[in-house]
Parts: sequence; structure tokens; C-alpha cells
Amino acid sequence: MKKTAKGSITVFLSLIMLLIFSLVCTVIEISRVSSAYARCNEITYMALDSTFSSYAREIFEDYGVMVLWKNDTQLLNDYTKYVDKNSNYKKDFKYNIYDVLGLRHNNSKVETVKNVMDNGGEIIYDQICDYMKNAIAQDVIDRLIENSSALSQNKDIEQFNKNLEVCSDRLTDMEVNVKNIFDDINAIKQCPYNPKEVIQNMKDRLNEIKSIEPTDDYNRQVRDNLFDMYIIEYRKYKEWKSTLDNNIQDILINSDKYFENLGLAKDYVDDMDTKLEKEKANYQDELYSIMKEEITNLKQEVFNSDKDNYNIENNKKMTLEQQEIVEKIGNSMSLISERTDELDYSYNKLSNYENADVLIEDSYKAIYVAEEKIIDYDFNLSVNYSIEDAAKKKNEVVDFVKKLKKNGVMGYVVNGDISDKTIDKSKLSSDTYKDTEHKWKNYGRDKELLRKILVGQYIFDKFKDYISEEKKVQLNYEIEYILFGNDCDRDNLKECINKIILLREGFNFLFLLKDSTKRNEAYELALTIVGYTGMPAIVRITQFLIIAAWSYAESVVDARNLLDGEKVSLIKKTDEWNLSLSNLKSLNSDNNKNKVESGLTYEDYLRYLLISQDKYTQVIRMLDLMELNIQDKYNVNFQMKQCIVQATLYTEYKVKRLFSDIGFTRKIIRDKEDKFIIKVKQTSGY
Repeated sequence: MKKTAKGSITVFLSLIMLLIFSLVCTVIEISRVSSAYARCNEITYMALDSTFSSYAREIFEDYGVMVLWKNDTQLLNDYTKYVDKNSNYKKDFKYNIYDVLGLRHNNSKVETVKNVMDNGGEIIYDQICDYMKNAIAQDVIDRLIENSSALSQNKDIEQFNKNLEVCSDRLTDMEVNVKNIFDDINAIKQCPYNPKEVIQNMKDRLNEIKSIEPTDDYNRQVRDNLFDMYIIEYRKYKEWKSTLDNNIQDILINSDKYFENLGLAKDYVDDMDTKLEKEKANYQDELYSIMKEEITNLKQEVFNSDKDNYNIENNKKMTLEQQEIVEKIGNSMSLISERTDELDYSYNKLSNYENADVLIEDSYKAIYVAEEKIIDYDFNLSVNYSIEDAAKKKNEVVDFVKKLKKNGVMGYVVNGDISDKTIDKSKLSSDTYKDTEHKWKNYGRDKELLRKILVGQYIFDKFKDYISEEKKVQLNYEIEYILFGNDCDRDNLKECINKIILLREGFNFLFLLKDSTKRNEAYELALTIVGYTGMPAIVRITQFLIIAAWSYAESVVDARNLLDGEKVSLIKKTDEWNLSLSNLKSLNSDNNKNKVESGLTYEDYLRYLLISQDKYTQVIRMLDLMELNIQDKYNVNFQMKQCIVQATLYTEYKVKRLFSDIGFTRKIIRDKEDKFIIKVKQTSGY
């Protein structure tokens, strides 16, 4: 009995030890697999990092950005090579005392790849911002922000100018309406036939015809002759009636248009005044004061037009009265018009007309009624306008600038040769790679402005513009291409010049408004051109048009100076002004004084345009230039759309069982697999 008891304890203890040993093996295996999992993550990270370390060196050296010029297959092959090197200690899969983890690479695949051009090139834009963080001093950033703020003020001036032009169009239309009314009244007054006399003559001829009986050939001949005389008067009546109908209708139409344009002009001025008050905080104090004064004066003069300076309202009332009389006369004469016209057109004789007596009788009745109605006819209208005054002087200043804008200013601005380099945009990655997603991270207003300034400085560091010296690139005017995106240097420079002129025009316009001498000079010229109209608002608007033309012409000279490498003050002083009004059409500067030392340069204006530009468009055009220049310099097959900046790879590793591979242990955990599978997903990039 005792021996049996001792054997039971031994068996019990053996079972307990077996369970403890299984537990210890399991814990060790779990620790081993956990270590293997950590090692798998390390291998994946190192392999992916090593794969991205083989960046396109030429692009980094030339442009400071990192991209991987590989396709998905090449990416996977390189990655697999690095994974294998770090995971497979031996070619065979045998247990080795030095390979405790028993880790092996099973398989890998590329899950997602981010191309350089995905999401509008955001990753490249971020790279550039990081690259430039320490490349520009704070005082330079502050100066650029200050210049940008000052230049953005020009938008308000430009809009003010456009509103004045719209209002000017309406006032000019009013003047055209007045002239048309004047011409119509004149046409009626100059009609060679007095309708009262004509109708009386027609009545007299009919009375004579009625007094003669057509009993023989002689009397019939006399009646025919009298009727021919009647027809002559009838033709005069028809010409008078046609003149009245057409011109009366024109008078009424132009009268309505006059009041419509007046209403629109008043609305525009009111709207300008309201917007100015609403956006007062956006304007500099000096600019606001000038604009407020001009709008107030203009508003007063436009609303003063309600006083019917041209007698339009009274003329319309009288015209309606005369129209009613003419219509009554016409209604009376319409009873015989068809038959009379038939005889007139066919040159038929009255004696050959079948119902001659009936026609004579009906004509007499119609004429009798017309005679009663025409008693009240008295077209005595007048407009405060004369033919002599209407021969106004041509606005040569405005016409010259309009022609200048239409034909272009390149010939006036550029001194020297213009590059004729072109590119084929259809072969660029940006044209063939379609990506509409632009969901960039928003860093807030201030930081976004700082990022734009950094990228702007990067553009000046890496790309050429018109005034750059060394230009061994595909396009000579690269910065101008980034801004405007045309396929040739000439067109990009042309758009850039026009944009700078537009910027300068606003500030020159402001200068002329502030300079009382020059403003009065423009007003005097306006008086000689349109002062005869009697409408002060037209004179003032013409003054503004002259000032706008003057400021545009001055801006052309400014652009020429900027392209020559000179500086131009944002707001000029009197001694810095170039063009006199009398010398405007020559575009030759009257200012032979020293050059400006503290103004803005051509590149300062480019910087502002870059800051104002859409960042998505900007980065894509930078990628265009990088692609073109890399192709030309290193490899003709290079394309940005084939470059990777970020990738996510999925990898499987297998770990051989070791401590859980003991027979009784495997039976306990009931797992027949001879290996563990570890799955890792890792994202890496630049």
C-alpha cells in the first residue's frame, strides 16, 4: 500500500511539472514571437528607409527636393532585397542556435504609392517649405509682407477705376441719347414739306378734279393732269409721314433710354458710395479720403441731371402729343392709301381707273378729316444742344491708350531681344497626369502667407526670370512661366508686363488724384473735349478717363524702367513722374533726374505676384520646369509623374515554432501549423 501511494505522488508531481514546463515554454514562445514582431517592424522600417535613400540625386542637387524615380515593381524589388538581407541569416530554413527568433521573409506587396503630382504636389510644396525654413531672414520676410500688403491695396484702386468707367459708360450713353434726340428733332424740322400746306394742296387738287366732268377727252386729260399733281403732293405727304413716324419713335426710345441710363448711373454711384463705406477699413486713410471726395462730387453732379438740363422730359411729353395727332392723320389717310399707291406705282391714269369717282370722293373725305386733325400739329421741340457744338474735339489721349492696349505694349517696354524659346506642354507630366484632388492641410492665414513667402524665395533661388543673366534652361523666363503658364517665353513676358502695368496703374492713378496741378490739367483738357454738353458729370467722368489713360501710359514707362533693372517708387513723388500730358503719346520720359534708389524692383513685383498666385498651380508649374531641365541636363526619359514621394508596403514574415513545437505542448495548444505569420504594414516617404 505504501509503495502504491508513493507512485501516485510521483505521477502527480510529474503531471504538475509537465504543465509547468508547458506554461514556461508557452511564455518563452510568446516572448520570442513578440521579439520577432518587434524585429519585423525594425526590418520593415529599415528596408523602406533604405529604399527611399536611393533618391534622384540630380533633382536634389539642382532643386533641393527628394523624389524616388522608380516604378512600383522597382520599388518592391529594392524593398524586398533589403528585407531579405536583414531577415534571412541562412538560405535554408533550419534551426540554428544563433538564430533564436527563426525569422524569415515570406512575401511583400505595394499597397499604396503617392506620386509627386498626387494631391496637387502638396508633398513637394511641404518639402520646399522645410528646405527654406532657415534660408531667409526675418527682416526680409517682414519687408516682403509689407510690400505685399501695399501692393494688394492696388486692387481697391483698380476696382474704383473700373466702377468709374462703368458709370462713365452710362453717362456717355446719356449724351448719345441726347444727341440722337437732337438729330431726330432736327430731321423732322428739316423735312422740306409743310404737312399743312401739302394737305391743303391735295384738297385743292381734289376740288378742281371734282369740278370737271369727264365728258370728253379734253376734260379727262385735264383731270388726269390734276390727279398727277395730286399724286405729287401725296408723295410729299408720305415722305413727311415716314419721317415723322421714324423720328418720333426714335425720340421716344432715346428718351426712355436716357432716363434708364440716368437711373443706372445713379445706382452705380450709390453702389460705389455704399461699398466705399462698407469697406472703409480696407483702405488707407489718405486713399479713402480722396475716393470719398470724388464720389461725393460725382454723385452730386449725376443726381443734378434730374433737373432735365436737356429738356428731355418736356420733349417726350410734347412728342407723345404730336405722335397722337400724326397717328390720327395717318388713320384717316389709310382709307385711301392702298388705292392711291396702286395708281402711283403703276403710273396709271385716273381716267383709266375703274372706280375713279369713288376714289376721288373717298380721298376728299379722308383729306377733309386729315385737315381737321392737322390743325393742332406743331412740332416745336428743342434740345440744349447744337450742331456746331456737336463737332466735339477728339479725345486723343484716351484713344491713344485704347489703341496701345489693343495692339500691345511689348515694343514700348522691352529694350533688346525677346526670347523665342518654346516648350511642348502636351508631353509634360502635368498635362498627361490627371489629378483633381487638392485637399491640402490648412495652416492658417499667417502661416500660409509665410509658406508662400518661403516658396517665393525658393523660386528666385532655383529659377530664372527676364533680368537673370545666365539662362542655360529650356525657358529663359522661368518665373514668368510659373506665373502665367504659356508655352513660350514671349507670351509669358507679355502677360507679366501687362500685370505689372495693371499694378502700377492703380498707384499712378492715385498719384494723379492727389496732385492738384495734374488733376486740373486733366480737367481743362476734359472741358475742351466735352464741355459743350452742359453736363458737369460728363466733364468729370472724362477727366477721370484722361487721368486713367495718363496713369496707364505712365505705367508703361514704369514697366520699361523695371525691365531695365531700375527701381520705381510705389507711390511717386512729383519729381519722379515721367510723362507730361502733352508728351503722353510719345511715351518718352520728361524726367531726366537721378534714378530712384528706394523703390521696388521688377523682382519685387514678381514676388508679389507669386504670393498672390494659387499655390496648386504654382507647384505644378515648378514641377514642369524641373522635369524639362532634368530631361535636358541628365536624362531625356525623366518624367515627374514616374517619381514617388511616399509609399505603403505590406510584408509577411514567418517565424518557426521553437518552444511551442514540442510534441505534448503542440497537443495541448492543438495547433498543427509549424510557423507563425507576422504581418506588418509600413508607410514611409520624404
